[in-house]
Amino acid sequence: MTSIQFNSFEGGSQGTTITTGNSGGGSGTAFSGVTITSPGTLTYDNTHVHSGSFAAEYVSTGSGGVNTQLTPDGSTQVWFRAYLYLPSNPLTQTYLAYIATAGNSLCARLG
Repeated sequence: MTSIQFNSFEGGSQGTTITTGNSGGGSGTAFSGVTITSPGTLTYDNTHVHSGSFAAEYVSTGSGGVNTQLTPDGSTQVWFRAYLYLPSNPLTQTYLAYIATAGNSLCARLG
């Protein structure tokens, strides 16, 4: 089974917090889960974009974190790519991607 899921962030507005409710539409596939632990933030941003007008700004500081999820539709393979701008090295261990089964068993981790 082949399925293409993507999120370009093009459907957002500058500075708006990204949620499951506003992450689809013009952006592509809506996130199935968004977790923001204060003081972390996740917003649409036009400061550093790869192409198009918007990107997502994930800010994870100290005890705050950000997690977004796309739920595959039963595909047996997952491929992904991400364009990242990191203004500095993270101060703590940071995972850029975490791929898990439905039961949250780790399949792959990048970071």
